[in-house]
Amino acid sequence: MSGFVFRLENVLEHRRTVERQRQRDLAQLQREMLRLEAEIAQVKEALSGNAMDLRSGHVDPQLLLSQARYQSAMRHKLVLLRSQIDFTRRELSMAHTALVDAAKQRKILEKLRDNQQIQYEQEQKKRQMRQTEEASMRRAS
Repeated sequence: MSGFVFRLENVLEHRRTVERQRQRDLAQLQREMLRLEAEIAQVKEALSGNAMDLRSGHVDPQLLLSQARYQSAMRHKLVLLRSQIDFTRRELSMAHTALVDAAKQRKILEKLRDNQQIQYEQEQKKRQMRQTEEASMRRAS
């Protein structure tokens, strides 16, 4: 019964390859999301940790100006990072949908192959039964 050949094996292998590529794409986007989230955490930490102690009584205007510029740059970077995260989330959603679709396409072909193999095995059993019956009939006559 090992004579079964699935004619669409090349197509099935292609669909497996497509699914693996979709998995890699999704993983890459997940890594990008983690990187962006870590960078946002660093920027937030930099913003909260950059508060100047004004209790000493001495205020340096240059230092205040540079601190204000730094905080402004960090807030701007935070806005950019948040927009990148939004974009990456949309891409992540599309990549997940593409992966689910690729898995469905692969499973359809695998189910077709399994059904054809079952049908082939049933036909083989029927042939074998007919041959056995024919041999019995020949012996009897």
